[in-house]
Amino acid sequence: LYPLLYNSLSMRFVGRSSCTSPDIKVLANAFQELVSHKILDLKNIQDNINQINNLDLFDKSDHLVHLGIGGSSNGAKLLISLVEIHKKVTFLEEPLSEQVKKIANDLGKALCFVVSKSGVTYETISLLSSIYQEDGEYLFSTEEGSPLHKFAEKHGHKTLFIPKSASGRYSMFTPAGLVTFGFASNCLGDLSKELSGLLMSPERLINETAPLANFLSSAINDKSQAVFILDYTSGFEHFGEWFLQLWSESLGRSNIHFATLNYQRGVPAQHHTLQAILDAPMEKKVLILADRSVNSKVVLRNKELNEIIHARSMPLDSLRCVEKDATKLALESRSIPCFEIEIEDRFNDGVKLAVISMIAVAAIGLSNKTDPFVQPAVELIKQQIKGFLKP
Repeated sequence: LYPLLYNSLSMRFVGRSSCTSPDIKVLANAFQELVSHKILDLKNIQDNINQINNLDLFDKSDHLVHLGIGGSSNGAKLLISLVEIHKKVTFLEEPLSEQVKKIANDLGKALCFVVSKSGVTYETISLLSSIYQEDGEYLFSTEEGSPLHKFAEKHGHKTLFIPKSASGRYSMFTPAGLVTFGFASNCLGDLSKELSGLLMSPERLINETAPLANFLSSAINDKSQAVFILDYTSGFEHFGEWFLQLWSESLGRSNIHFATLNYQRGVPAQHHTLQAILDAPMEKKVLILADRSVNSKVVLRNKELNEIIHARSMPLDSLRCVEKDATKLALESRSIPCFEIEIEDRFNDGVKLAVISMIAVAAIGLSNKTDPFVQPAVELIKQQIKGFLKP
């Protein structure tokens, strides 16, 4: 048993808002739905981790090729971005022949991890079809009984199952995300420890989710056109990519006022997106991600050059903090609501932010009488693709 740890994220609101007191019952209901869908079911997660730890495939290769797109890869990319990587991982998502050519020489030695919840994802199956070798090392993750499961079974490959109730965007803590994370980092034990601390303290977790849930729901209640995520951390890009899918597929419905989500690295955004955020005549909200502390050995050391920008000798990374604080003041001067989340421990805070984001988005969907675990319009596109691919 791991000791239970629970460290709070630092979150603060700046500016005007129509946020109301959190409806704890809705958040609690969302959490229970995520557990019942086997998304945040701790026992199911730990069973998956134990199953992965018992695999002997990891010892046979130093390179994993992850075939999957959207929810079948975004969670894995986010998880491995939170830790130090010890083995090589390559993601194949789009049907691009140039990407396949780059790894062609490694395919005989690499472990290919094929992820498709439905087992019929066109992009993933087409990539597999273009590289499959009978004598290769393969591991599959899909729904039990899917066409991909049947293929794996027929050809003698092992399959780790994704629960049918776990939509791809919520599948980070299923084998879809856990296998690649475990292969690359050898940190599954640390992840189990962090999730135990979170999921075994549901009341505290739900209370901590409330500020973020209220801020995000205000974008819908205020009929905002956009929510901008400005990332001033040392590198949290994969959170933005993952959260964009979570938000869009869960809440993009005809019966909800939908606010478009836009993720930007904060410092580059100073030179393009901030103009639109500050001056464009639209209702918007800004979510800022920032490092709580900066520990950089690289400093601004040339006094003459420092004078050009009126800067003292300071750590290079501190400039990101300066620009973040300046952005907050500019937003406040224009009465643009801003919500800031500070990241101190990249791994623990990153995992927690993913968990509370799932709860917050699910709660917003449920409170608007919408099922946040389906994506009906995406299925329409798949049917159109099917028509084009018929022989």
